[in-house]
Amino acid sequence: MPRGGKSDLVRRMKKTCYAGLSSPYRVYSDACERLSSNASAVLDVGCGRTIPVLSKLSLPKGALSVGIDLVASFDPPPESTAQLFRADCTSLPFDEEAFDLVVSRSVLEHLEHPEAAFAELYRVLRPGGHAVILTPNWWDYVSLGSSLVPNRLHPWLVGRMTGRAEDDTFPTRYRANTTTRLAKLADNVGLRVVSLELPREHPHYLQFNVLAYTVGLLYEQTVQRWCRKLRPWILATFQRPDRPSQTKHSPKTAEVKR
Repeated sequence: MPRGGKSDLVRRMKKTCYAGLSSPYRVYSDACERLSSNASAVLDVGCGRTIPVLSKLSLPKGALSVGIDLVASFDPPPESTAQLFRADCTSLPFDEEAFDLVVSRSVLEHLEHPEAAFAELYRVLRPGGHAVILTPNWWDYVSLGSSLVPNRLHPWLVGRMTGRAEDDTFPTRYRANTTTRLAKLADNVGLRVVSLELPREHPHYLQFNVLAYTVGLLYEQTVQRWCRKLRPWILATFQRPDRPSQTKHSPKTAEVKR
């Protein structure tokens, strides 16, 4: 069968089995949009070279829009007014209680020290502020398989499976990627868990091959559909309590480095 035929068949299978199902990225974006409607300052941790999430938020007039990432350079949309910084999420270059909302997509799985990142998350959030995080679930077969493959091979492998540029693939560690672990990390710094969702998704990593996609589709429609623990993503929402937390953490003040 020609390559184009495979792609057409996969598209038909996806349309038939997943019509009306929002992708995890869409569910995440909708959650960010809801919580940003009244925010005066928003931070996107791991905003990406083209700031795809940050640039689409409908922020109130005059709201501060900030993004950080470790990419070599940024290429935001021309109309964007976001302030962008090359920075590490375990040492954010911002003052305490600077943001009403912090959002982050596909970042936690790469962190060597997620505890430090959560301490920083608490520090820069204002009391009552929220954090929305989308990250892969370690119990999904893609994450389990990725854990067994040396990181030096990930760029090539992901490129072959999804077409992603090798420079946009970073080492994975999965040290924060279960609901139990996320709840523990949040509790350790004083954040309250608002929700821990496990959204469904079609087997997008297997679209390169009809047989692989068929097997993945059958697994998703049966095992993952009914066993939430094995679904591919975790969408977590946290809140910094209005009252000071008694949980120990290490706050610090840092000015923006320009």
